[in-house]
Amino acid sequence: MKKFFMFSMIFIATSAIIFTGCKKKLFFNIGDEYQGGIIFYIDDTDEHGLICAKANQANNITWFNGDDNPTYASGSGIGTGNTNTNTIVTAYGNGSYAAKICYDLEIDGYTDWYLPSKDELQLLFQNLGSSEIGNFGVCTDYWSSTEQIDTYNSPGAWCQTFNCAAANGNYRYTITSKANVRAIRAF
Repeated sequence: MKKFFMFSMIFIATSAIIFTGCKKKLFFNIGDEYQGGIIFYIDDTDEHGLICAKANQANNITWFNGDDNPTYASGSGIGTGNTNTNTIVTAYGNGSYAAKICYDLEIDGYTDWYLPSKDELQLLFQNLGSSEIGNFGVCTDYWSSTEQIDTYNSPGAWCQTFNCAAANGNYRYTITSKANVRAIRAF
């Protein structure tokens, strides 16, 4: 009886350590609907990534609000779109322009949407842009939050063309031009 009791105590203690040390593993897939949008990127931890809104927030809208001064929102890498968006909104203030539309967006209670950086937009294109998921138009241009200033100090921003055999890629667009807006957020 003593041995059984001691074995039981060791088993219970070991089990408690094993179960309290466990963390529920989340499994996500590209294309899954989650937290108000569609997952288009999953990081190396398999627990975090990026989500795009299910539909465009605007079509044929300018990148700027009428002020053509540079904002210096130059981040292009994964994870820089939110900072760029905040920089643009701080510089331009109120209005109806690409970054502000994302900044003000609320979907399913989530209010942390932003205009994707150049590389985030490229990932969106690569992972969802040519599929049926996401409802992207044919030969449509989407704004990034990455500003690109030319040698004459004239601001422009990077765009990405979706679903067009001749021109799927990034290019510089003047901020007075018009393109579509698709907000993203991190999870």
